[in-house]
Amino acid sequence: MFYGVAITIAYWTQVRLMINIKSKGWDELGSLFWSKGRESARPSAHEINLFLSGVKTGNALTIVGASTKDLIEKALDLNVDVTVLDFSEVMCRELKKILHRHCSIFCVDITDRLPDDLWFTSDLVLSDRLFNRFTEFEAKTAIRNMSLLLKNNGAIRTSVKLGYYPMDELMIKEGERSGRLQDFFDSSTDTIDFRAAGDIVEACLLPHGNIPIRKLVQWYRMRGREKRYSDEDMHRIVKEFGSKLMISSQEWFPNAPETMLYQISMQKK
Repeated sequence: MFYGVAITIAYWTQVRLMINIKSKGWDELGSLFWSKGRESARPSAHEINLFLSGVKTGNALTIVGASTKDLIEKALDLNVDVTVLDFSEVMCRELKKILHRHCSIFCVDITDRLPDDLWFTSDLVLSDRLFNRFTEFEAKTAIRNMSLLLKNNGAIRTSVKLGYYPMDELMIKEGERSGRLQDFFDSSTDTIDFRAAGDIVEACLLPHGNIPIRKLVQWYRMRGREKRYSDEDMHRIVKEFGSKLMISSQEWFPNAPETMLYQISMQKK
């Protein structure tokens, strides 16, 4: 019994140590992401329609990530019950200021223990490219927690950018040139540690709309470790949940390069 408790405490401590850095990064950026960030970092109108396909009046939706403001607003237009979860207190606070409509917003980390009153409350759980901010450990924890949010016959819809971002490729090339690649990149897991990359982050920085460079550099450095995923990775990770979950459909986003929308459904017993 005590051994099991110790393992549980160690597990959640590991999550908190990894995620706290990332929440500070989003606290630093705040609403600049949607007010000054680049349009290509957000789902297009067509992509939002894919997320919300089949949603009916009275459905309960949980959207993970306050940065997907356009998706949140479109969901509210459909007269559904919308709950937003985000680990950044600043993002939650600023989202509340701009929505001007009823929406439950909670500062909750999807890779931490979820409040019991959120369990089994959603028909759909939506997230846009959220997994691209996670290590594989964090992604697995997020999928587990998203599944706990679902009612019977519920589903998770999450988009994932497959492969490397252009800035990732620049950083890898610079790491190879400088002999510092092993400091921040693990090729066996396709994981980049932005915090460990030092001045390579600034040297390879690409514009993110009109977000000030100083803020952008801080944001990247506080993002910590992130895995880059393949389609095979996504199927493998979901299969690790055994008979509970399955990828029931997948579809490319037409306007976002190499970005796939996955629907992860509860398997019927």
